[in-house]
Amino acid sequence: MKIESYSFPNKVKSVICSDLDETFLPFADEHKPYSGIAGLEQYLSDNIESKSMIFGWITGSNLSSVLRKTKGYITRYPHFVASSLGTEFHWIINNEIKESDSWRNRIVASGYEHSNVDLIVAELEKQDIYLEKEDDDYQGIYKSTYYYHINGDTAADFLLMEKLAAEYHVKVLFNKCTLRAGDPENCYDIEFMPHGCGKGEVVDFLIKELDVSPENVYCFGDSFNDFSMFARTKNAFLVGNADPEAKRQHPQVLEKEYCYGIRSKLEELLN
Repeated sequence: MKIESYSFPNKVKSVICSDLDETFLPFADEHKPYSGIAGLEQYLSDNIESKSMIFGWITGSNLSSVLRKTKGYITRYPHFVASSLGTEFHWIINNEIKESDSWRNRIVASGYEHSNVDLIVAELEKQDIYLEKEDDDYQGIYKSTYYYHINGDTAADFLLMEKLAAEYHVKVLFNKCTLRAGDPENCYDIEFMPHGCGKGEVVDFLIKELDVSPENVYCFGDSFNDFSMFARTKNAFLVGNADPEAKRQHPQVLEKEYCYGIRSKLEELLN
């Protein structure tokens, strides 16, 4: 099945940002044919020009993983992919995936050194704090991801991680794991990355780069690690199949699951 890219409108007025796993695309292969992807693709194809909008993924998965996971399930590439939890940014124009020069310059300016993450992990092990490296799909050029198993010392351990990250000029994020996305129970994702990166920072970048109003940004997700991009706009929604704990903390939850929910909400807000 040949995959084409969406056309770009002459002037972008609205930006639609979606998480990938368990928001746009089900984690389980047997659920993927029933997620409503075809309907959302058709809606976007029919309305991109008339509504001057673009659509993209902001995801914790790295780019190669994104392309592998979506192969066979999509007929359209999005306008952009912010992969590895918003540490890498690529535009997709005329079926070509192109790294954003301005985003790469942001990484260089941050002073991030990947080797410093190894030093942090080694320092933690000296304090008997052990992190479990996650699957390669969630490791990036500028991001390292680990599982941390919750215990009685979690609060103190997180404070130490924050202290070490500050010393080594690295940003650290703590996100509760999502079982439906294949994570283990009673764990946190620990993400080490450059300063100036993350899902929320990608939304900030898009607003500035495209000169759009935050009121015209629409964000969709399924878990706690989407909350930073949710904070950038009032149009922020959890899909119907979202993590139950995340639903208890975010008021705007869609009735429908996956792309069915995204399409319905866009039809409601943009028509």
